[in-house]
Amino acid sequence: MNNRRLLKTILLAEGEKIILLLRPSMWRWFWQLLLCIILIFGDFFFLYPLVQWGNLGLIIFAAVQLLALIILLKIGRRYYFTSLIVTNKKIIDIDQLGYFNRAISQEPLGKIADVHGRTSGIGGALLGLGDIFIFLPETNSQIVISKIKNFKNAVSIIASEQEGYLESHAGSSQNPEQLLSKIKNKIGTEKFQRLLGDKD
Repeated sequence: MNNRRLLKTILLAEGEKIILLLRPSMWRWFWQLLLCIILIFGDFFFLYPLVQWGNLGLIIFAAVQLLALIILLKIGRRYYFTSLIVTNKKIIDIDQLGYFNRAISQEPLGKIADVHGRTSGIGGALLGLGDIFIFLPETNSQIVISKIKNFKNAVSIIASEQEGYLESHAGSSQNPEQLLSKIKNKIGTEKFQRLLGDKD
């Protein structure tokens, strides 16, 4: 897929390169796609009675087809622009909320505390789809990208890039909270609390 239009929406720093570009699966919009199919084929199914109505019937037929086309264009636009871009320096979350409504946020790799993936339901297991959760402790929020193919591989790549970034910036840009968070993630919560002498 040509990503030229998508990449025009982001700004990369000097020496920054894209490592991974993730898009949700089309299964995320299954019900909307099903509605479009019903509208299109249902409209043709009732074509003969609509023609009997004359001009009004043709207007109804055209309106239903136009509605289905608008929904398909909206799905296509949301699929194309909704993405998570991982570079060697940051993550960029682009969420196409509506046809003209787009939210873009970015966070340095050093501000990520935890990355994990999860699959749920029979559909997720059969189709190999999962959700990716990226936790940002500084804002106490998380980025969620749902219905991703090969999500395990994506989680591994993001974690690897984050680790490489932290190693290359160790001691230069990390504050004590980030260093403690990294230690806690590596040794686990229980050992971390024992290390601090917290018995609760």
